[in-house]
Amino acid sequence: MYHLDLKPANILLDENMTPKIADFGLSRLFGTTQTHMTKNFRGTLGYVPPEYIDKRQISEKYDIFSLGVIIIEIMTGPSGYSKSAEMSTQQFIELVHENWKNRWQAMPMYTPQEADSLEVKTCIQMALNCVERDRKRRPTITEVINKLNEMEALKLSHLGQSSDTKGRVEIDPVELRFPFEPNKELSCVLRLMNKSDDFIAFSAKTNKSKYYTKPDKGILRPWSMRYVIATMRAQERVLSDMDMQCNDMFIVEDTSVSEGLTDSDITEQLFTKMALEAVDERGEYNTSPIIIVYKFKSIKAQQIHLI
Repeated sequence: MYHLDLKPANILLDENMTPKIADFGLSRLFGTTQTHMTKNFRGTLGYVPPEYIDKRQISEKYDIFSLGVIIIEIMTGPSGYSKSAEMSTQQFIELVHENWKNRWQAMPMYTPQEADSLEVKTCIQMALNCVERDRKRRPTITEVINKLNEMEALKLSHLGQSSDTKGRVEIDPVELRFPFEPNKELSCVLRLMNKSDDFIAFSAKTNKSKYYTKPDKGILRPWSMRYVIATMRAQERVLSDMDMQCNDMFIVEDTSVSEGLTDSDITEQLFTKMALEAVDERGEYNTSPIIIVYKFKSIKAQQIHLI
């Protein structure tokens, strides 16, 4: 099946931030992988490949082109694809990488790793391959997936070698800074990385009247990462100086579990049992505090693009 209308508006995120493809109104199901022709122009300009614009040709590389444009936009902003046509591939990769380095430097609680640079360069190179004008030079979706898996494994390897953290689960950042604005929900992202060969269950606990997390529990496969969105509920009043001296925190619990468990199998009783058995001495149960800090937002929010 060819989707034929892949674009950011048709990619939705569920409660666990897992992307779901939507709007199959233009999709076509062909019995072969041969190139097909159509008379009518359908799709969204900016995401359709040149062979469709010029000759109305549809092939298995149609959606690959759209995917490449989407990746470029995610990494560079909406003008990224047109910008890439104005310079060589290497120049564009270096420009994107430099912009990401500047972005990391502007994040006081984040220390960029060598693996981050590797990830940026690999993703943008793969995206540029996907938007090759000659569709025969574009990768297949299998090649794209394999490249992403290789990149993720290599990144985890780099992180595991460079980390000084002794625990099995590395959490970044360990301090959440909410840029406070009244009457508005504000979110931060936590990255959880399992640096062991075990399957690990995690649970995020906090004051539910003020905060919530998605997901609030889950499974970390060996040497894998998951992201948790921590959100401060909208506050109706402006915080006082005393309120800004926040003593709140999140607690992230983690414990080893058997292979085969899913997120829905993780219960409060599981962590209570592990804590009561005092297995933390064997390193099978752990708690990690995440400090919460408020910051007044003194300027209006603006949309920022890397390019």
